[in-house]
Amino acid sequence: MALQDNLVRDALLKLAQDDMPWDKTGEAVVWRRIFTVTMFKIPSMASQSWMIDGVDEFSCFGFLFSKKFLATIPHDLHLFATSRLLEDIERGFLSLGRKKATIEKLSDTDTVENMHLFLDTRLKDLGRPDNPQDRERMCEKIFAKSRGSFLWPRLVVQEFEDVW
Repeated sequence: MALQDNLVRDALLKLAQDDMPWDKTGEAVVWRRIFTVTMFKIPSMASQSWMIDGVDEFSCFGFLFSKKFLATIPHDLHLFATSRLLEDIERGFLSLGRKKATIEKLSDTDTVENMHLFLDTRLKDLGRPDNPQDRERMCEKIFAKSRGSFLWPRLVVQEFEDVW
């Protein structure tokens, strides 16, 4: 966004100059400062579409559904969010109303093929293990421990990339 919109870039640069200890501040405060106080006040935000990935990985996702935060979102800003469907998150999305939020449920089986392809391809690229049967067993082991989360296989592969 900052590359496309000078107002966004200037606002974020100004925010970065604040004396706020970003690494010691709670996520809700960071979100409020970046979005409510800064980004949502920029006129061009109303014509944008945003994607928020992994809502369930945000430690205080309840903040996203608070009336105080929702009231600050520009009316025409389009949001697309992904998350594992936890009960609190489903209630949060439903609190937005059917006109604002649509819930599409995916099961673990919907992502199995993609996760397997990702693992197999990355392990093959890394040359680990050498033979296809061992690689398949490794894929299955990693996948079994992922419990449906795509992040787990990515982190495991990243570990393989970082070791000699």
